[in-house]
Amino acid sequence: LGVTENGTYDEIQNYAVTEAMAPGSTFKLATAAAVLESGAADTNTVIDLEGGLKVYGKGFKARDHELKEKVATLKRAFEISSNVGLSKAAVNAFGNNPQAYFDYLKKFGLFNKTNIDLTSEAHPVLHDTHHKLYNRNSTLPATSVGYESQLTPLETLCFYNAIINNCLLYTS
Repeated sequence: LGVTENGTYDEIQNYAVTEAMAPGSTFKLATAAAVLESGAADTNTVIDLEGGLKVYGKGFKARDHELKEKVATLKRAFEISSNVGLSKAAVNAFGNNPQAYFDYLKKFGLFNKTNIDLTSEAHPVLHDTHHKLYNRNSTLPATSVGYESQLTPLETLCFYNAIINNCLLYTS
């Protein structure tokens, strides 16, 4: 909200549309969907949670807070929002071909604006293997848990809506 020229309060900027930011843990659903769709794992695949810390090169540390489990299935890693579990699932599935992970994200519509009839929608930022900021040691595991990427809350909401609606992505 802000004060308009005539002195009344009104919405000046819709941050859910205009501000892209790191989606954090909300992005883990996209990672789980990509891993499952690739066939590299299923919901019962067991993942060693590495004591709650997994270091990827010099660029990214996946850390779980308040870790109470040493291992978890992919399903359980998602339920407890394990950074280690989901980043390891992504690296196990796509480490030899990281672009395949980003291709799933593109297929899910996460590289595209929603084009909903609202002004000034920010464009999503994802650093696939062709992006100048892609780092072969850290980008895949970091992106898999919602870092090194930016989406608006609306773009994240549209992805979740697609999952709820039998994977139909509604855009204008």
